[in-house]
Amino acid sequence: MKRVIPTLMLLTLLAGCTSKEQRLHQENEAAVACKRSGDTCTFKIWPTAADTYEVRLPGVTKTACHLGPDFTVHYFNFAESGSLAIYHGGHPQDETDRPAGRFRALFGDKSAQWSFFKGTTNFRATAYVMEPEQEDRPSYVWHLMVSGNTEKEVHAIVDQLATFRKVRTVAFHSAPSEKVKLGTANPAP
Repeated sequence: MKRVIPTLMLLTLLAGCTSKEQRLHQENEAAVACKRSGDTCTFKIWPTAADTYEVRLPGVTKTACHLGPDFTVHYFNFAESGSLAIYHGGHPQDETDRPAGRFRALFGDKSAQWSFFKGTTNFRATAYVMEPEQEDRPSYVWHLMVSGNTEKEVHAIVDQLATFRKVRTVAFHSAPSEKVKLGTANPAP
């Protein structure tokens, strides 16, 4: 009995910490989640980031995001069954398949080299766009991933990424909140 009570107390304490961590993670994901106004999708890449980004994506029916310890992925689903994922972080997933072709297209004001892939049931394209190095943080990469049922559908989504842009930078006057403690790293891209 003497061992049961401390064990129960420890389990209760751990359960409380887990739910607090889950709640903070949900709040952080909500802080970076895409806000839609018509065809325009606006989002952040980190809960305390000063930069906000937007892109015009006509036909988006659903958005979602995943916030990792040092990266963010925004997902966009289109009515015609195509999809787009925008990763921002320091360690993008490498492409292991051999591309069927390559092409260039704009990501905002930057020209991106895209790799095109033909699958048995779908088509997809990926591109990597490096951000300029900054003194206060490591370099980050935009990894862009598009998929669709046809080659034309994939190119139509890629073409929309020319509208990507940083819309504002907001200065934070207070210290970062506890909400940013997602992993061992605490980046502020």
